[in-house]
Amino acid sequence: MVLGRVMGWILLFLAAAAASSDLWGLYDTGYYHAAAIGEFWQRIDPGSLTTIRRPLESVGRGWLWDPLTVDLLNLPAALSLAVLAFAFIWVFRRREKRRRR
Repeated sequence: MVLGRVMGWILLFLAAAAASSDLWGLYDTGYYHAAAIGEFWQRIDPGSLTTIRRPLESVGRGWLWDPLTVDLLNLPAALSLAVLAFAFIWVFRRREKRRRR
């Protein structure tokens, strides 16, 4: 339970970092561009994205990489991470103990 909440808060921090990166781009260039998960991942660790691509392409004749994983990587990072973070925080929330009658 605690580990799930911690993961949720870490994801929320990453969502805030992605949103602030998007807003900095708006301030810097004058137009808004929401970074995709793939772009965000590429900025953080470019080698791991390439490493994960090869096994996914070999499994299932490539359908697991393209279109499934590519579509997921094209989702907006800030929104996707925020939704996932709130889902983790909600699912792993503290629950009151029920009293037996």
